[in-house]
Amino acid sequence: FTGAQSVPACNHRAAPGVVVCGNMLTSEAVLDAILTCFQQTPGDLADRLLASLDAGAAAGSDSRGLLSAALLVVGSDMAPLTLRIDCSDTPLPDLRRLVRTGDPGRPAGPGHGPGAALGLRA
Repeated sequence: FTGAQSVPACNHRAAPGVVVCGNMLTSEAVLDAILTCFQQTPGDLADRLLASLDAGAAAGSDSRGLLSAALLVVGSDMAPLTLRIDCSDTPLPDLRRLVRTGDPGRPAGPGHGPGAALGLRA
């Protein structure tokens, strides 16, 4: 939601292959951090998205606090990866743990998440 009743930090960023948008943010630096991280992080798409969420959180995140996180990755040649953490004190670590749980036996880290197993490449 945007408009006069919203906090001032609501906007978007776009670059080739990626769009970042947000509202109720502590500042627009959150958008910049997410975009920069996504562009500079190697690995499969799920890893890059998780790293970008971490960068957004480090830059200030949601002005109301961070209690949930979600990840949706779709591709024409794969089943969707859709995960969600609600009402948690640690939603991003919980989401990362859930991603790893979906791909047991593979180490955590860039190029080793379930996205790699599913062939997800940016």
